[in-house]
Amino acid sequence: MVVLPVILAAVADFAAGIAWYMSHSSPWTKAAGIACVETGKPVNAGPMPLVIGVVTMLLVAGMMRHMLAMAGKSPLVGRGVGVFFITPWMAMNNACAQRL
Repeated sequence: MVVLPVILAAVADFAAGIAWYMSHSSPWTKAAGIACVETGKPVNAGPMPLVIGVVTMLLVAGMMRHMLAMAGKSPLVGRGVGVFFITPWMAMNNACAQRL
């Protein structure tokens, strides 16, 4: 069963990301120019960045498993890196910066 390790990897990565960004979010929100209330929470905070984060982590974990299995067998590995590693992080950054 190859689905369970992919889901566990995505959940672990998402949890690590939450811990990291919660502890380091103040400088980032100031630099991104996001308006915050007195508690430090963004004014327009909603669930969309979290939804995008979960979906993209599942995509990244699944593609990483596939690419490790196909390493050296396909010339399309570079395209997979761009589409399934770089693009999800760009989507999450834009979602968290409320630019979507």
